Parts: sequence; C-alpha cells; structure tokens
Amino acid sequence: MKLDLEYYVFSHEDPIEQLKTHAAMLPLGKKRKISPYIRRAESFIKKSQPFREMLINHKNNEIAEILASCFVLYFDAYVDKGRFVAVAKDPAFEFVKYVSGMMATGIRLDDKYLKKVNTLICRNADYIDAFIKAFLNLRIAQGELTKLITA
Repeated sequence: MKLDLEYYVFSHEDPIEQLKTHAAMLPLGKKRKISPYIRRAESFIKKSQPFREMLINHKNNEIAEILASCFVLYFDAYVDKGRFVAVAKDPAFEFVKYVSGMMATGIRLDDKYLKKVNTLICRNADYIDAFIKAFLNLRIAQGELTKLITA
C-alpha cells in the first residue's frame, strides 16, 4: 500500500485526515502504535501551516510565487532523496544559500527581488523548518502504517 501522503503538504489536501482514515481500520492495539506518529506529524503540519499557505496560495504575489517555485526546486534537489529525507541543521539558511546560488548562476532578478525573497525566507525560517519536518514525519508515519497494515 503506497499512499505518498507526505506530498500532500504541497496541496490543499489534509494528510493527517488521510492517515487517520487509513488507521481507522486497524485494531485497537495497532492504533495505539501508530497514534504517536500521527500526532507528531500533525503538530508539525500545524506549525508549518503559514508556510504551506504561502506555497499554495500565492496568487498575484510575485515574491511569494518566486519563493514557492524556488522552494520546490530546493526541496527536490536537497531534501527529498527518494527513500530518504535530508534535514539540514538550519533549513532556512540552506534555502537562502540555494536561492542566492540560483540567482547567481541562472535566474536573473533585480537585487530588490532577491532581497525581498531572502527577507521572506528569514521571516518564515521556523515554518520552513516545520514544513520539512512535517514531510519527514508524514513519511515515517506512512511507513509505520504500512507495516501495521501488512503485518
């Protein structure tokens, strides 16, 4: 059973609701084993909600659109490693370095846009960290749920 619930953090879908729905069919003993994983993922989803909203709802906001596009590229290049997830010690700093490197080599933006994007990243550093940890914890919870369903 492969659900890929962790990618729901990039959409309007609620990954926690999906986890709870799939866990509802388990017997009580197995529900007790999976519930701490779900609660932990849920707490990180709640902490990252402002950043999720910024990624999803960036209509008519150029800076948020640039940030969202760059974050998806950063996430693919440095965080999601197939079966593994690489969580940096300071994800916001790594993201700023990535954006600055992107701007230096390929994408050309005015300095004012780069400064605004970097400022936006720094303001949302805690949410970015929580977003990456939410992704990781959803993947862990999904793996544990899969083990419990197949066992």
